[in-house]
Formats: sequence, structure tokens, C-alpha cells
Amino acid sequence: MSAAAESGPDPAARVSVVASIGYFANLAGPPAIGFLADASNLLTALWLLVVLFLAAVPAAGSFRPDRPRTV
Repeated sequence: MSAAAESGPDPAARVSVVASIGYFANLAGPPAIGFLADASNLLTALWLLVVLFLAAVPAAGSFRPDRPRTV
């Protein structure tokens, strides 16, 4: 939330987008896991979450703003 508020113009709109994504994840996540578990099994559905989290770690670094280089 603080990163969204500090990055760029119109911080209220940015914070509202981050909050909306969080609410959507809380509402849609459990049914999606249940659907995957019903299609395969619970262990497979939970391992898929682990894989997605591991993929998110390097992806999150790519969204970091560039630091100014010092000479």
C-alpha cells in the first residue's frame, strides 16, 4: 500500500487499485483452489500455489524502479 501511495501521481487511485486486487484475491482465491482440487487433488492444487509464489519472486523484482547510478 505504501509503495502504491508513493509512486507517481494520484496516490488515492493507486491505493484503491491495490486494495481492489487484494479483495479480489481473497474472494476468488479459495474457490479457484477448490476448483483445481476438485479437478485433480488438493495436494496438486497447493503445489501449484507454491510454483506460482516461486515465479512471483523474480517477477516482483522486475517491477522495482531503477536506482540512480552514482559515479
